[in-house]
Amino acid sequence: MRFTRNHNASTSPTTMTMSPFSQSTYAQHTGISTEHKKRVPNSEDLLFLQVLHAIERKDITTREEIALYISDKKFSTIAERLVIARKDGSDIFWCNYDDLARTHPQLREWRSLVNESSSTNSAASTSGHIMDNIKTGISLADIEPEEVKWVWERRLAAGKITLLDGEPGTGKSMIALDIAARVSSGRPMPDGTTSTRGSVILIAPEDSLYDTIQPRLARANADLSRVFSLCTVPEMHPITGEIYQRSFMLNTDLALLTSTIERTEAKLVIIDPVMAVLGAHKEQEIRACLAPLQTVLERYHVSCLLIRHGSETTPHEIARNYSAMALLSCARIGLHIRRDTIHPSGHALVMTKTNVGLEASELHYTVSCESMNDRRPYIFWEDEHYTHCVSGRIMHS
Repeated sequence: MRFTRNHNASTSPTTMTMSPFSQSTYAQHTGISTEHKKRVPNSEDLLFLQVLHAIERKDITTREEIALYISDKKFSTIAERLVIARKDGSDIFWCNYDDLARTHPQLREWRSLVNESSSTNSAASTSGHIMDNIKTGISLADIEPEEVKWVWERRLAAGKITLLDGEPGTGKSMIALDIAARVSSGRPMPDGTTSTRGSVILIAPEDSLYDTIQPRLARANADLSRVFSLCTVPEMHPITGEIYQRSFMLNTDLALLTSTIERTEAKLVIIDPVMAVLGAHKEQEIRACLAPLQTVLERYHVSCLLIRHGSETTPHEIARNYSAMALLSCARIGLHIRRDTIHPSGHALVMTKTNVGLEASELHYTVSCESMNDRRPYIFWEDEHYTHCVSGRIMHS
């Protein structure tokens, strides 16, 4: 049997703890016969059983937490109903489960799997651990290999995180908008390679949509109908009941980002700057925030560009900055902006790390302005200009 990645299902939670299931607890809530052909639960079975148990223990209590583990809308709705029922006690929880199982055969099967795992033998029954009789591990001989898919060849990979860092004032945000414009319109990238056309989600809380982001995207010839801002999130005030806008935070609003990716069929997510939305600064906290994001990116084949303010380039400099180390470790590709040694007013986009492809060449650029009548700044790529000039000469020769 060959295995291919299931991009429509979330990976099993790694932080969720499983405490004992007793045979009597489940037996009193079920009349389902276990006299059928036994099978080893697959990853989907295991995931739902883990979520089910987490809801019963009240480890999962919100819709956002459910979305981190279950992407299927039907089972998300079921889990949300069980979360509500659990607030009224364990008995109401299982009554609701049994009621749902009457119309969802898979729920009946999952209940049978629970009963099987708790009645297989006395040792398993004593420990009550649902994992005791589940075989874990996948042989790599059964894995179907996949090719890396690119939004921008060698620099932005689908399902992966790219980190772009550099000192303030070097044009990082403008490069991000230039890339967004090219992806939204399907125009070639600055190095002449093709881009994957699609929607772009922009999370940039530090810049105004009205006088900064929209004018610069328009100047870069973006398809504005394909660019979506997710800088703020509507929320209700707990006392007044008024709706207000708060800043997007990755550690609490990932479910909203996921639904926006699904609705817009996005190919690229840009977060600028990443530290403004993480809600974390310690290395382990940053990794914990980015791990669920990575799962979402892989599920929907979306590339993510994170922008970070920083000048660390050597391994020693990065190692001294815990946040930089955590971000670069989670990213599969690292890009850095440095001053151009040939043109003092220019900059160079260089690669500092890649785990998924060949190293990309340097690209040189300057931040330019068309004229006094049009003060919107834009990125002028020296390499792209040179390529166009050479192509023009060849065509006319």
